[in-house]
Amino acid sequence: MAYSLHFAQPIAYYLSGGIALFAFVALAVVPSRRTREAAFEVAFLLSACAALFVCRWPVIFWPHQMNPDESGMIACALKAMVDIVPWRGFDAGTSGPLNCDVLLIPALFGAPLGYVSARMTGLCLIAGAVAALYYTVKWIYGASIARLAVVAPVLLLAITKFGDFVSYSSELLSIFLTTVVLAAAAYLVRGAGARSSRLIACATSGLCLGCAAFAKLQAAPLVLAVLVAGVAAIRITPARLSTDKRMEAFVMLASLLAVPLAMLITLCATGGLADAIIPYFKMAFVYVGLKPPVGVSFFFVSAREYPAFLLCSLVIMLTGAIALAWRPHIPRIGIWASLSSVLLFLASVFAIYQAHRPFPHYLLFSVIPVSFCVANVLGLMRPGNLPIDRKVLPRALFIGWFLIPIAIIALNSPAGLDLKAFPPMSKEVQAVSRYVKAGDRMVVWGWSADYYVKTSTIMSTRDSGIWALVEPGPYREYFRERFMSDLRKNPPRAVVDTVAPGAFSYDNRATHGIETFPPLDTFVQEHYLLREEVAGVRIFVAK
Repeated sequence: MAYSLHFAQPIAYYLSGGIALFAFVALAVVPSRRTREAAFEVAFLLSACAALFVCRWPVIFWPHQMNPDESGMIACALKAMVDIVPWRGFDAGTSGPLNCDVLLIPALFGAPLGYVSARMTGLCLIAGAVAALYYTVKWIYGASIARLAVVAPVLLLAITKFGDFVSYSSELLSIFLTTVVLAAAAYLVRGAGARSSRLIACATSGLCLGCAAFAKLQAAPLVLAVLVAGVAAIRITPARLSTDKRMEAFVMLASLLAVPLAMLITLCATGGLADAIIPYFKMAFVYVGLKPPVGVSFFFVSAREYPAFLLCSLVIMLTGAIALAWRPHIPRIGIWASLSSVLLFLASVFAIYQAHRPFPHYLLFSVIPVSFCVANVLGLMRPGNLPIDRKVLPRALFIGWFLIPIAIIALNSPAGLDLKAFPPMSKEVQAVSRYVKAGDRMVVWGWSADYYVKTSTIMSTRDSGIWALVEPGPYREYFRERFMSDLRKNPPRAVVDTVAPGAFSYDNRATHGIETFPPLDTFVQEHYLLREEVAGVRIFVAK
């Protein structure tokens, strides 16, 4: 969905966004300082967060879904409020349960679950990943290079108007977790720090790796890459600098197993182990096997601002690789960082390419790996002919290399989102709201989880969409039986058939309407009455 930003007061937006970006770029241009470095570092990271928020604030309050997956995960989070057990209370499909659970954090502070809280959560995950990348590079090459390392990803993710990049997506939590692991590995490979701090880094990396397994299975190659980087960091640290390599490895392994073991115990105790294996693991292979891998062109034509970011980065990476080939000696930490960045980059490409789905938000997996590769070029070239950490002009040229093309593309993108042009609820959702209230159970038949989000209703079943129930596959009958079992255990207040003209993916009642699923059709006829039909959307209310 190629949405863009457009709203009533563009002058205020461009003025505030320009000021935030100028402050961020100005702080990034400044070379390393000896005095008050800690205060300067805090100011720089805050400026990065401000640039991300100020440039993206209009889309945060956009009252509609920007991607159907966004609504699906929010609907699962709403269900988790009443049944948090994964795969029993809700099934997020190819997305892991933690992508939905993390959306509950704003609710702990009293915020309602919806598009605003979800996009704010996603923005915080992006900011956290940027901060983790900053410290990764800082602990290897210093703060001056680290500031440049985060320029490209911040510019891309702040300026972009592409819908799949600004909505809450299932990649964001995995990106945050794997980048934190990378930062912990960079801290360890330095060989510095007290025994307690090194063990904390090992425990943090293990916990994040364990959580990543239940965030998004597609991120498994990145998880494996940062795991290798973490183990290598412990292994190559000189014995005189490491407190206890065996203890560090044990803490990392134990913390890595903590979350999977807790999940396994929970599933066994609730009898939901099979309900986790089939939808999350087995269906992943079915899902990717339906189509051929995406082509190489997918990386260059799928998202507007991303190709500029990628091409500019590749030029620096290739130029640096040629220049570094003539360098006689590279430090131990530099070798580790370079190999880790290449491994992470290849893992991200594999995760995107082998997904067999040309969804642009998959490209987010590569933003941090590409930026880390660029950072290694800058860091390794620093002692030679590129004193970029001490000169303002080369730093400004580097920033301009990314800023100019990304900004030009973004400014010339067509407008598509107008906060005042669309009401918070469509006439179909308004009609549904006449029969249900917030907290009621409801079933939406179709791929329209936004009905749950806009009415704040709870899924009676664990499915936010019907893809697995209607598409041919080896497990379709399993999903249908599970759906009907959930429906009988938790009868909804209303059943809404959104298979209608203009609906996403499923818009033909003859091929995908309720009537095509006889057990559901019989259940609805016995217990519900058709109360209203709006633009083809049928609303059945309990008798």
